[in-house]
Amino acid sequence: MSVIKVRIQKDFTVLYNGVLENTSLSFKAKGLWAYCMSRPDDWDFHVTHLATISKEKERSIYAALDELIAAGLVTREQKNLAKGERQGREGFQQVEYTIYAYPQEIKEMFAQRRFADAQVADAQNAALVSTDSHQELKREQITPAASVPPLRRKVVSEEKTEVSPRVWLTMTQREELFKKCLKDTAKVKACYQKLSDWKISKNMEGGNDYLTILNWVITAVETDISSPRSKPSPDISKSIVDQIKAKFPDHRDISYGYNYIEFNSGPMNCTHIKFTDGGFEEQVRNCLRKMELQL
Repeated sequence: MSVIKVRIQKDFTVLYNGVLENTSLSFKAKGLWAYCMSRPDDWDFHVTHLATISKEKERSIYAALDELIAAGLVTREQKNLAKGERQGREGFQQVEYTIYAYPQEIKEMFAQRRFADAQVADAQNAALVSTDSHQELKREQITPAASVPPLRRKVVSEEKTEVSPRVWLTMTQREELFKKCLKDTAKVKACYQKLSDWKISKNMEGGNDYLTILNWVITAVETDISSPRSKPSPDISKSIVDQIKAKFPDHRDISYGYNYIEFNSGPMNCTHIKFTDGGFEEQVRNCLRKMELQL
């Protein structure tokens, strides 16, 4: 049987077999890792882009990244961006995933081995032999320490999306918040709304919205749920609506019903408030602020 040998020159990638043979990793995680390793060293990845060039959804890619983190092939850290670096939002954070060519425990093993080899080399160099004062000092031939394979790094940036006006979270942060709210979708949305209203009332931009939600927004929402605001008189609510009609007649983003008012403050962001809803006036004023209107 003839054997045909092919000389590999380009369009091939050399990968560490230990990752491909790791039975604790799914083929999805191995495939993501292998694809990242096949790109040039200065290549930047974005999860949204990875989702567009594959059949995997963003959630599936994050799950694969979690597998790689557990295997020591990926590290995750948050990076604060300077003002103007990202849409002019000072304090904006993004998550960076650094993908490695081999597990970090192997990196530590190479580092320890290099340190041990250096100690042996120092000891051997110190054992110099001299039989004559005029004879040159002889050194034993020392085998150089095994070189450490280059650490190939790839970065995947986890982008933030605006979940509510002026509130920005990553997919990972949204999933963690969903768990902390015991998978209560209404509670999560209330947290977004609460922080959005607060930031707009203070005319604030940027900041770490996820930490802010954890620090006080969740508690504030739980307090609102346990101690609901008293319902206003429909007549009082109607008088407020009449003021809005008079001041902003025929406004295209404000619509009215016989017992409600509706605000469209942005794409897919419609707020429907009934006259009998608790905190009617506060909710209405917050919606007007989002539209940069003052009553």
